Amino acid sequence: MREIPWGILWIVLWCALRPPAADAGELPLDRFGRLVTIEEAIDRTVESDAAVRRALVRLQGEKAKLDLKQAQFFPEVKGDTFAGFASGESGRLAFLNVRIEQPLFEGGRRLYEKRKQAVRLQMSESELAITKLNLALEVRLIYSKLLHEKEMVRLIQDVRNQVSVSYEKAKTLFDQALITRAQLIEAEVLNEKTKQALLLHKEKQDYLQEVLSRALGMGPGEALELEPLGELPRLHEAIDDYLRGAHDDPAYRLQDLRVREKELEKKALGAKRWPSLMLTGGWEVNRDVYVDFNRAVIGLKGSWNIWDFGRLHAQMKAAESEIEEAKWQRIIQAREKEKRVRELFHEARIARGDIALREKFLESRSEDYKNLKTKQIAGETDEKDALSGFLDLESAREAMLEAVTQFRVLAAKLERESALLGVEMRGEIQ
Repeated sequence: MREIPWGILWIVLWCALRPPAADAGELPLDRFGRLVTIEEAIDRTVESDAAVRRALVRLQGEKAKLDLKQAQFFPEVKGDTFAGFASGESGRLAFLNVRIEQPLFEGGRRLYEKRKQAVRLQMSESELAITKLNLALEVRLIYSKLLHEKEMVRLIQDVRNQVSVSYEKAKTLFDQALITRAQLIEAEVLNEKTKQALLLHKEKQDYLQEVLSRALGMGPGEALELEPLGELPRLHEAIDDYLRGAHDDPAYRLQDLRVREKELEKKALGAKRWPSLMLTGGWEVNRDVYVDFNRAVIGLKGSWNIWDFGRLHAQMKAAESEIEEAKWQRIIQAREKEKRVRELFHEARIARGDIALREKFLESRSEDYKNLKTKQIAGETDEKDALSGFLDLESAREAMLEAVTQFRVLAAKLERESALLGVEMRGEIQ
């Protein structure tokens, strides 16, 4: 038997195992792009948006300030030197002073200032979390409006198609002198109204799509996956779920931290009533006409603000007032937050009930239109009545869209007030 050459065998195997080539009108997989869900898009946005970046920069600045306060507990080495010429018996002079200073006691002032800066760092973290929650809410609201406009375009396109057919029939009937000019103009006006309405909602859809794509930072090969408008977000039956979530809002924590900051500020002021002691040492060299020494020095340096005519006392009283003001602000904030949560919760329940009502009304209009179409086929009514029934049906659908969008907006706001948007709160300090 003749032996098969290895080169031919490799060619046959390669042809058999390689994937089939794409047709002329078929795109390879890497050219199709990628759909991005709204949740994925929000997660990406809250990490890359300019407002979040600004909050992260502020957070990094507060972290650097905390490192500065921490470094003030360690010794500080300083040095001064001078060398030059002067008139007189000695034409040259020199001076060198190298010293080290270590704070020993200041009544706890540096400790309180460090704790105060640590509180400010936590405040920046809370501000970052608030920024992310507000940004997520803004994206969700735009997304809800985009879904509404998308459905409105589809709905009005159906109306437009039906009205266009009726308008063409009206022109034919007018040419045959079967209807008056007033009836033709009425059909023409209705045709132009639907045309303008379609243009209006298409422009709104394009605008919202562009705004949302820019806000989400989507690339040219990505598209946002639009969910059906009728898929409603879940609404908790008990308001206590939202009230408990509201207490986890970073705005509450931010106000608590402001109270803590004022308390530490008062303690830092109170530390000024105590004397301060500092251990100091160094090396001094001085060469001049009447001075010539080279020595090491070590000792204690102290200072005490004995009397300032009540300035420190007034500062502490002002700090006490600011603490009380911040505490009352916390109470007012909690009351306003609870009020907003309750208001949004009940409005969302009303909106959900309105959706159920609109569904029944839409079902009734649909049955009316079916009956009119049946009568039109049987010759019991004319096309104008059937068109009127169709427009009533589309009007009911539009009202249904409005109710659904209103509910989605209220649900998003309620989740924001209750801090239930599922956004990662903390930022990364690089």
